[in-house]
Amino acid sequence: MLSNTSKLYFPKLVFDKAVTFTHNVTSEIKPINLYRLDWTRKMSKCNQGQSELSSEYEELLASLRFAVTDGYLKEIRRCSWRAIEEWNTLRLIDTSIKSIYLLPASSYIQVSFRLLADCTYDMDKSYFYRKEDKVILPYLLLYKFWKNQTTNTLIFNFAQFSELLTLSMNDSLRDDEIKAINKFLSYIDKESGPGEPPKVLPIEIVPPVTPVLIDKNQEQIPDMYKEEEQRMKKIQDYLTSPLYKKDTDANE
Repeated sequence: MLSNTSKLYFPKLVFDKAVTFTHNVTSEIKPINLYRLDWTRKMSKCNQGQSELSSEYEELLASLRFAVTDGYLKEIRRCSWRAIEEWNTLRLIDTSIKSIYLLPASSYIQVSFRLLADCTYDMDKSYFYRKEDKVILPYLLLYKFWKNQTTNTLIFNFAQFSELLTLSMNDSLRDDEIKAINKFLSYIDKESGPGEPPKVLPIEIVPPVTPVLIDKNQEQIPDMYKEEEQRMKKIQDYLTSPLYKKDTDANE
């Protein structure tokens, strides 16, 4: 029989203050409650009260406020309780597939923090948060939650960093959003520590058969192809990084 001996420590969603919220379409003014996250108990239990992230990301999380409606609050709490229930379930299965049977719990936690990130509020503009680092908030919150609560290999799996890497290649994102993602991924890569890069086959980029002509004496690779080449280089860099090794280990 198998169960988790370690507890999960969630941050507290603490009421901060009530504000008025102006709808950007209807201009209707409604009151809404702002909350903040208190990580004190989690840090005390998991890291002797010490900071778990760099000062930049700790300060970012501490500054965030969340405009949470009753519907969001109810669903966030429901998912949190279901996560605890799944985490503490006794299972008569092989411990070698731990990364699989913990997926329901991690999925509920992921939903909780994604919903919370969706409620992030900009105090300066009195509206939803739209700064460039909004795109990393769900992953930052998940990383903060899982750090020191499970093994390093599972952290990178549960925090969905492979998904974030894919997101960094999304052409619809602004340049400052992509920069924020790459900066965060670089930080995570350093946090993962040194390790032997996995042995992977190099990705070969095959040039197009018919090049685009600038003039009769010069050839140029299409811009679309250059963008694809940059994407493939990102993937290759990821496959030879400690971050990839963590993700791979978590799925074995």
